[in-house]
Amino acid sequence: MSRAVWTRRAQVDLVRIDSFYEQNAPDFADALGRAAIRAGNFLAEHPHAGPALDDGERKWLVPHTDYVLVYRINEPGVEILRVCHGREDGR
Repeated sequence: MSRAVWTRRAQVDLVRIDSFYEQNAPDFADALGRAAIRAGNFLAEHPHAGPALDDGERKWLVPHTDYVLVYRINEPGVEILRVCHGREDGR
């Protein structure tokens, strides 16, 4: 079974994003976290779905948000490296 493994850095990104939104938009913060996890699970099953970047990493837009997962294909699925706003560099 394929799975998404979240690096410590990606986990810290999620906490940072959640902290940013929790005071003014807690419902959005919750929805974004759930959407990011669903996107990671999707990528575990469809690892080639996102476009490749120059360094072998790939990216995937978290649906209905401006956030992107930066990931790498590995065994047994994908490794989520970063979660960042689409306007951030993310590396």
